[in-house]
Amino acid sequence: MANQLIAIDTVGREIKARVEAGDKAIDKAEQHYIAAGIQLLEAQKRLKETREMRWSAFLFSHVRLSDETARKYMMLANGDATLEEIREKKAKSERERRAKAKASASVPKHIENSNHVVGKIHQQNQQISNSSARVARIVAALSAADDDTLSKIEALLNITEENVNG
Repeated sequence: MANQLIAIDTVGREIKARVEAGDKAIDKAEQHYIAAGIQLLEAQKRLKETREMRWSAFLFSHVRLSDETARKYMMLANGDATLEEIREKKAKSERERRAKAKASASVPKHIENSNHVVGKIHQQNQQISNSSARVARIVAALSAADDDTLSKIEALLNITEENVNG
């Protein structure tokens, strides 16, 4: 590991830029995605070693990639898959999703209604999960904040010992 570590947010911006460049430059997309995958592998290794932050938090806050997408870029970098294979797999799953949606279009109303209820429950669970992730990010940011920043946050939120302890 180098003596001077690049700030993790800088690493995240570089990865995000490579992915965006790959999205724009079709002829060189695979090269950009492989470069992003190499950096993702290095960042993942670094985060395991330094424990600067959780991998999922890094992906969300610095790279704006899902874990699944990051894994695809890392597979490209490792040579475990080609861009064509990844695209074909996505196209296949999209075809299957469309076929399933088409088949469910002829579902009886009572089943459709129960599917709606299940969908609502799933949506509520997703909202809870998203809220939990937001709370985790806030807690991580607060844990990393210095005393001056924490004092400013307390002042902003009007947090005093009296209104916290009753």
